[in-house]
Amino acid sequence: MHNTTDLSIGYGESVVCPVCHRLHDPALSCDQLEPRVGDHLGPYYLQELVGEGGMGRVFRAVHQKLGRTVAIKLMRRSVSFGDGVKRFLREARMVNKVHNPHLIEVTDIVEAPAGGDSYYVMEWLEGKNLHARAMECDAHIPLMELLRIMIDVTKGLEAAHLAGLVHRDLKPENIYLITQDGRSNFAKILDFGVSRDTTDPESMMEDYIVGTPAYIAPEQAAGRPGDARSDVYSLGVMLYELTMGQLPFVAPTVEETQAKHLMEQPLRLRKVAPEGVFIPRGLETLILTCLAESPDRRYASMKVLGQALHEVHDQLIGQSWRRLPWRRIAPIAAASLSVGVIATLAWSFGGVIISRIHGLAPLPSGVTSQPQLIDQEAPLPLQVEVRTSPPGAEVRYGGTVLGTTPCVVRLPEGKREVELHRAGYRRERRALNVHVGARLSIRLRVQKGGAGP
Repeated sequence: MHNTTDLSIGYGESVVCPVCHRLHDPALSCDQLEPRVGDHLGPYYLQELVGEGGMGRVFRAVHQKLGRTVAIKLMRRSVSFGDGVKRFLREARMVNKVHNPHLIEVTDIVEAPAGGDSYYVMEWLEGKNLHARAMECDAHIPLMELLRIMIDVTKGLEAAHLAGLVHRDLKPENIYLITQDGRSNFAKILDFGVSRDTTDPESMMEDYIVGTPAYIAPEQAAGRPGDARSDVYSLGVMLYELTMGQLPFVAPTVEETQAKHLMEQPLRLRKVAPEGVFIPRGLETLILTCLAESPDRRYASMKVLGQALHEVHDQLIGQSWRRLPWRRIAPIAAASLSVGVIATLAWSFGGVIISRIHGLAPLPSGVTSQPQLIDQEAPLPLQVEVRTSPPGAEVRYGGTVLGTTPCVVRLPEGKREVELHRAGYRRERRALNVHVGARLSIRLRVQKGGAGP
C-alpha cells in the first residue's frame, strides 16, 4: 500500500499514485488494481493464475481471436519503473535469441510505461516439472527415464550456451516434462530470469550472487559470475539428487549450504547409495566430474556432457540386450530377415525398447566393448516403475510392502513375483522380468461383494 499524502494530486476520492501514475483510491495498492483472472490483457483473456513471485505473476490465458492457449508472465505494477522493466523483460529477450525445442518459446513482448502492464507471452505447457515427477517416484526417477530427460536438458543448454546465455538457476522445478515426439518425458527448460548474457555488456557487469543455494556452483557461491561450466555443476547436483534421493550438500542455513559447495566434495555415490539403489560406475564418474570444485575439472561443455550421458545410456541398453533370452528368440528370429521383427521380439521377451536396432543406427558399443564391467555388475537390485488402475495399491515382495502405486520399487534383477492389493479389489500376483527400465502396469479387478471405486 502506498503513502500518497504528500506526493499525490487529489481528484475527489481518488489520487494519482506516485508509483503507477494512475488515478485510483489511495486505500488500494497498485497490485490490487492490476489485471486478474477474468480480465482482458490486450488480445488475451486471463483464465487462471498459475504462479506468482515478487516481480510478477503467471497466468494461463487464451488469445481471443486465435483461440490459442498461452502462458503470460505479467510484471507487478508496484515494481514496474526504472530499470525494473528492463530486467523483467530481459529474460524474454534472451530466450527469444535461441530457438530450440528444449527451451520455452516466447511469442510476444509488451513493454508499458512506468506503472503499466508490462508482460510477455510464452507457449503453454501441459505436464509437470521434474520435482513433481520425482515425488511420484519416491524421489528416485527410473534411471533410463532420468538419463533421457537429462540428455534433453543438455541439448537445450548447449543451444543456449552457443548463443551466449548461462542459465545460473538450474533445478528440478525449472525443468518441465511434456508429451512431445511420442514421449511423455520430453524436457523443456524454464525460467531464465537470472541468466547471464555474455553478449550483453549490462548483463556482464552484474556481480551479485544468484542461483538457488542447494544447486549453486562454487564460483557462483563465491560471487563470481560463472559460465557454461556452472550450469554443468548444477546439472550434476540434479543428477546426484534424482539418483540418490537426496542432495549432495545439505545445511540448515543458506550460508552454510554455500560454504559446503565451496569447501567440500561429495562422497562417492556407490559407497553411500541407499539400499537397493543402483548406481552404474559410469554414472558415478559422470556425476562426480560435474561436481568438481574447479570448473577446469568439469566437462568443458554441455555437448561433451551430453555425449557422456549417451554413453551411460547406451551401456545400460547394451546390458539389457545381452541378458535377453536369446535361446527363445533365435529360432523365431531366424525365420525372418526383418530387423524390425527382431526388435519387436526383443521387446516382447525382454521388455526393453531398443531404439538403436530398428535399422536407424548400429548397436551400441557397450554391447561388445565392456563385457567385463557388465558381468561384474550382475546381479543387482534395479528400479521398477509400478502403476495400477485405480492407484493406491500396496506392492509387496517377499511379504514386505515396497510402496503404494504409483511408485518405483527396487527388486533384484531377474524373474520375480510381486503381489498387489487394494481394499475392495482382488489380490493380484504378477511375475515380471526385472531389468533396466522395467515397468509393470495392472488394471485391478473389483472384488465380489466389494465396493470398488
